[in-house]
Amino acid sequence: MQKNKVNWVIDAVKGTSADGPSETTPEAESSSQTITGGAKAVSCSGCSGASSIGYIGGSTNGKLTFPAVSSTANAMTTIRIHYTNGDSKQRYANVIVNGVAKVVAFVPTGGDVSPKASALTVPLKSGSNTIIFEGINGGWGKLSSSLLF
Repeated sequence: MQKNKVNWVIDAVKGTSADGPSETTPEAESSSQTITGGAKAVSCSGCSGASSIGYIGGSTNGKLTFPAVSSTANAMTTIRIHYTNGDSKQRYANVIVNGVAKVVAFVPTGGDVSPKASALTVPLKSGSNTIIFEGINGGWGKLSSSLLF
């Protein structure tokens, strides 16, 4: 029986995958993260710690930076981003990992009671990594509290 994996490393040349780096769960609202522009902690009843980081992007150019995300391998790996989106339409964010930008979509969640997760494959390096969340084209985003690697 094959086990579901929470993250994996793909070798496209060989057509294989292997277990990804050890999983960590840095919290967006932790004091070790950097919040700039108009981004700020907001109440979120369904989030761990009952708070999230909102006002990412928008006219105030809010940003959330995870400055020291640890990885045990140099590899492309999949991360899961927990978020809430109270709008009726998808929102998008630019996610910059060690200088490489990717766009991620956040489907509506119906408010702050039930966070959902989006997955994104990113290049992590062994040791410390920097991950930045910012808006796209003046749009807003909200990270519900944790990033899972």
